[in-house]
Amino acid sequence: MRIIDRNNPTSRPREINGKTAISQYWDDVCGRTVTHKVETIVAQGNRLTFMEGCAYPEGGKVLCVPMLELRGGRIVQQILVQVWGE
Repeated sequence: MRIIDRNNPTSRPREINGKTAISQYWDDVCGRTVTHKVETIVAQGNRLTFMEGCAYPEGGKVLCVPMLELRGGRIVQQILVQVWGE
């Protein structure tokens, strides 16, 4: 999993490898008080991408665009681009 955002630019993306590390990342993200809304989904062949709007109770907003490569019904690669705003 590769994450590109304000803290992890394209020249130095954050890399998370292995089921345990990726699971811990998602446990942290999903354990927060945040509203998630999937806005657009595009699927083609073994590729899936979508836009997800996230809103924190204090007003912070994040637009996430995950791009997934699937094989045998499993995610084998993911690139996540996040844009933070107010």
